Amino acid sequence: MGLCLLFALCVSGCQDEASLDEIRRMHAQNRFAASLEPLRVRLVANPDDPELNYLYGLTLLETGSPDTAIWSLRKAARSEKWARASGIRLGQAALATQEWENAIAIANQVLESDPETIEALLIRANARLEQKTDPSAALEDFERVLDIDPTHLDAHAAKVATLIAIGDVDEAAAGIIRLEELAIAANAQPDFRARVCTIAALFASERGLDDEADQRFSDCRSEFPDNRTLVESYVGYLDEKGRVDEAHQVLRATLARNADDSALRISLARRLISTQRFDESAQLLEEGTKRPDLAVASDAWAAFADHYAAKGELSQAADAYQKSLNMREESTV
Repeated sequence: MGLCLLFALCVSGCQDEASLDEIRRMHAQNRFAASLEPLRVRLVANPDDPELNYLYGLTLLETGSPDTAIWSLRKAARSEKWARASGIRLGQAALATQEWENAIAIANQVLESDPETIEALLIRANARLEQKTDPSAALEDFERVLDIDPTHLDAHAAKVATLIAIGDVDEAAAGIIRLEELAIAANAQPDFRARVCTIAALFASERGLDDEADQRFSDCRSEFPDNRTLVESYVGYLDEKGRVDEAHQVLRATLARNADDSALRISLARRLISTQRFDESAQLLEEGTKRPDLAVASDAWAAFADHYAAKGELSQAADAYQKSLNMREESTV
């Protein structure tokens, strides 16, 4: 009886430590991963609570699980109070899972009740862009956002990218200048400034101004050497120009500064494997298996399985994959 009372007190204390107000504060501080377990505990007791379902769906979305976020968000959307917020998050989840038609349909539902919902306009515009069937309609949505909020930096950047995509050179050039001015005036975050820098470099490339594009990319990398969007865009640019070895060098240099970036290591390994540069891919992955972070080492072993499979060495591939699983289990203990 005493043990039961002690357990009850412990559970009660744990729940007090993670009250709903505390969970809200976690979200306000972008500590979404920390809120997962407290939300699960509360949902067991209140599975139909619309706010809990919304917060849980949002947390799953923010921690990289958009597929599993959908169920909770749909439950939350049944509540009139949470319908709008849940609809926006459902649209974002649809974008994340590349369900373009679904994203557009969800955005349309939100916009029916509130035509000036910026988040819904951006969801619809981005889905239309990804569909690549009607960029002009996407442009209209971005312009509508800017009518509502002329200082919306993401909408300005997306509008410029759309103008580039449809070949409106003059408007795109003017848009880039305006975007650079806004980014400076708003003291924008480094990630956004890197995005603007990348857009300007790619625009120079689109116009066939390779020397200017090279210089702009060089300037961008000096200021934002490890920005993922910039690195990926520059590598794509180099690949397009047939400068594959340079692209590899860029990835190697970035990885040298971010040795625990599994996605970067695996991306470079796959490039090497696809061109049968197996000695290089083996060395790269071996370095990864020796990282002190067990999750990173596990990722490298999993990539080693692909390396061996590409060489037709299936027994070694199976061994590498098993090592990955064992290390992953060890990392979660």
